[in-house]
Amino acid sequence: MYCSECGTKSKEEDIYCSECGNKLEKKNSKKQFHLNIKNISRKTKIIVGITALIVCSLIIFFSIMSSITSPKVVANHYFEGLASKNTDIIYQNLELDDDKTFVSKKILKELLASDNSYEIEEFKFTKISYGENKNSAVATFVYKIKGSSSSKTARIPLVKNGKKFLFFDNWKVDISLSEEFTIDNYQIIVPKDSKVTYAGIEISDEYLKSTDNNDIYTLNQVFMLLTKIEIELSNGYKIEDNITPSPYKKSYIANISLDKINKEEQEKIVEIIKKDIDIFYQGAIKNQAFDEIKDSLNYLKEEEESIKAIYIDLKERLEKGSNILTAIDFTNITLSNVELTQDGNLNFKVKVNYNYTVKYNTLFGEESTKDSSSYNYMNFVYSINNGTYNLVGANNLKDYFSRY
Repeated sequence: MYCSECGTKSKEEDIYCSECGNKLEKKNSKKQFHLNIKNISRKTKIIVGITALIVCSLIIFFSIMSSITSPKVVANHYFEGLASKNTDIIYQNLELDDDKTFVSKKILKELLASDNSYEIEEFKFTKISYGENKNSAVATFVYKIKGSSSSKTARIPLVKNGKKFLFFDNWKVDISLSEEFTIDNYQIIVPKDSKVTYAGIEISDEYLKSTDNNDIYTLNQVFMLLTKIEIELSNGYKIEDNITPSPYKKSYIANISLDKINKEEQEKIVEIIKKDIDIFYQGAIKNQAFDEIKDSLNYLKEEEESIKAIYIDLKERLEKGSNILTAIDFTNITLSNVELTQDGNLNFKVKVNYNYTVKYNTLFGEESTKDSSSYNYMNFVYSINNGTYNLVGANNLKDYFSRY
């Protein structure tokens, strides 16, 4: 039996309420129940209301958390970070080695800011596929790069990584299965004793793995983004390049090309080569000894015997020909190509145009001369020390001059 005044439960034999003293009236159980609900105390109503509010809040909370921790939402959040180049969002999803020297958040931010080829203009989530036991998933997006009319497809792998807030699946982008941002064990191959700076950081000997013919550096992990590399050779020459590591380009070999040498420097190189060619040929024509011409050449002293051998060989071959070179004028020299040798020197291939005169004996034993012009490709190798080019080698020097 319940008191109609305060709702306190009383014994069937009680006449008055033990709580408020109200006289109790015995009624049938069905009606009593109706009256008890209607006449619940204010305190009980508050408790019931709070309980209902908590239950509703928990339902809403579980619904919201289940939604925001879903793999679709996690993948979408990540892709939004990619599109906006949000370093924080991207970086927190990366699986990185302990050594973050070349994959720091600072480097990532700088690379994303400077890589104009990586501009996502628009994107759309298309589907999500679950793996076995629903412990993994792949979210698929369609997107466009700024300036491109064609669409591309990106697949973001996700993995279930324990629980979040005790009850909810903790989905995370599994960058280890994606080829979006990092690559392991990237090799950089340069001439011995070169100084290498990658992404603004000078590479220390800690990463030097081999020094057989070249120095080979192996970086534990790098971003697959356009990155600046600077190489200072032992002779002081500097090479600047922009490279994008990828699974298909897991190494970089230092090299140089003419387009990396400015016009003024190319003109300087041409004048140096023209001077050295002229010294070689005019000395050979005059039958001068090497000691008579060596002071006019700029060469490394430790390479003197090699330079001397090249000169003597040219002079002997010119003397043995049926057509004897008596005069030569180098009219034009054009740089055709340049390569970096293993020891860090520069091997220039040049097209040499010239006018020349040869003397020869006719079938009747008479001496005659012939003026003509031609061209030939020759190679000259130089080292550079503090901007000074020093000859260290030459080959393909022309030794036959036709009279026809």
